[in-house]
Amino acid sequence: QSGMQLALAEYAGFVAEAYLEAGEVARARELIDRVRERSAHPYSSFYRPEFLRIEAETLIAEARLSEAMQVLEAAARACAVMAIERQPQMFSDRIKATYQRLRHAYRAAEHVSMAPLSAVGAS
Repeated sequence: QSGMQLALAEYAGFVAEAYLEAGEVARARELIDRVRERSAHPYSSFYRPEFLRIEAETLIAEARLSEAMQVLEAAARACAVMAIERQPQMFSDRIKATYQRLRHAYRAAEHVSMAPLSAVGAS
């Protein structure tokens, strides 16, 4: 069963990320929600940081930025725990890239929310 737990989390992560790249955000969300509990199984702990990172990417795509930050921080913590036993360099690099996308999404959201104020000031 341990191999099945890891394979399920890993496969679901690949598929969810493909859905995101195809613009199928709702399908990515549905898959993540369906697999989340199983992906938290101790046998899946190796893949946990990556699964959480993909969930954060989904939240960014849904414009749920504060939730994305919380999930991404959990991914970073899971990656740090793994670093005690292994070298999760690939996961930590991907987490850093998602932090960059999240920062960009925050800036874009701030710009959009400030646009009406800028337009009023220009009148």
